[in-house]
Amino acid sequence: MPKSESALKSKLLDEQKLGFYTEFFVEAGRLDESSPRFQFGNRESFFDLASLTKGLATGPLVYHFLKGHLNTPLNELIPALHTQGYSKAVLALTPNELLAHRSGLSGWRNLWITHLREGPLDSPKFLNPLIQKTFARINPSSDKADVYSDLGFILLGFTLEAFTGRSLQSLWQEF
Repeated sequence: MPKSESALKSKLLDEQKLGFYTEFFVEAGRLDESSPRFQFGNRESFFDLASLTKGLATGPLVYHFLKGHLNTPLNELIPALHTQGYSKAVLALTPNELLAHRSGLSGWRNLWITHLREGPLDSPKFLNPLIQKTFARINPSSDKADVYSDLGFILLGFTLEAFTGRSLQSLWQEF
């Protein structure tokens, strides 16, 4: 393994031990090659494609199912039953602000770290209670500068489910 690959492997393992993620898979190659030059990680796990998912799934779903509501505050889209404890600032956000990464939400938050002692959650069909609990503790900054925010897209997914009463999976299948 060339030095750069061994350095990458070492760094990935260090970050995994620190709890930044539980699973990963890295594959690097060239566009003109039929097989990757470097592979590392758990290839059997299913996981989110992160930034690709935003553009390929969440964005289109929001535009399709929230047509006409892109500038509507979340408190008008999400039934109050699902936003108990949410700050007024979170509920005043709009889908457009979340899509544009101009919501005042931080870039990311480790959603699972404070829930480790609670034991495993049942896989919800939709409206994951962990997301509800997390956003009940978050206050966006009043500065709505560009901040690339995973939280905004998680909140968009939750909004879609609460607004339609359906799971993201079923919305994606219909789309």
